[in-house]
Amino acid sequence: MRLVVIDPNLGAVAPWWRTAYKVSDAVHPDEPTEILRWVREEMQRRERLFWSGRTDRITDFSPELPLLLVVIDEVANYTRHPDRKARERFEAELLAIASQGAKFGVRLWLLTQKPSADVLTTAVRTNLSARICHRVDTVEDFLHLFPDGRELDITAADRTMPQGVSIASVGDMRTPVRLRSVYLPTEACWQINDLMCTEGLKVRELPAHVDLDKAA
Repeated sequence: MRLVVIDPNLGAVAPWWRTAYKVSDAVHPDEPTEILRWVREEMQRRERLFWSGRTDRITDFSPELPLLLVVIDEVANYTRHPDRKARERFEAELLAIASQGAKFGVRLWLLTQKPSADVLTTAVRTNLSARICHRVDTVEDFLHLFPDGRELDITAADRTMPQGVSIASVGDMRTPVRLRSVYLPTEACWQINDLMCTEGLKVRELPAHVDLDKAA
């Protein structure tokens, strides 16, 4: 697997900075857009496998043909960025990956605090095969992820819903269900990454201005 992490607030990308295949903490959409463009170009390179493998979906992965996991935290920073042209370029690449990426071996994780239509367009949301919604403030936010939510017996627009519990629809799970998640602290992510670096999986050094010993 190749991990791609984009996060303007740094919190999600920092623990994996040394081992992820591509990383970005840019606030402006241009750098993340270039990364998404690389992902789409990789998808195009894999088209030949549909001919040689006589298939319409890549399901077997190897070091030569890795699964691509693209994680974008605080996606609203890019889809609502004041630079309209840059925002539109980002959204165009994002939609292309969301609509076609799964069959090329790409998994897309988009994280946002408010899953509204101005953050995730309906076109992008429709193409997300997995949706996990923790507690939200309004029914409208919940309905954007789960359009049939009014017909469900469960809702994420419930202030009594405990932390760590969400409404989820994953894969072939057609009816959303309540899901309890396990919280993994950022410190634990750093510890995992330290072990990965010890095993020789480091791709890059930390940014030049970061002294990990002093930070500790």
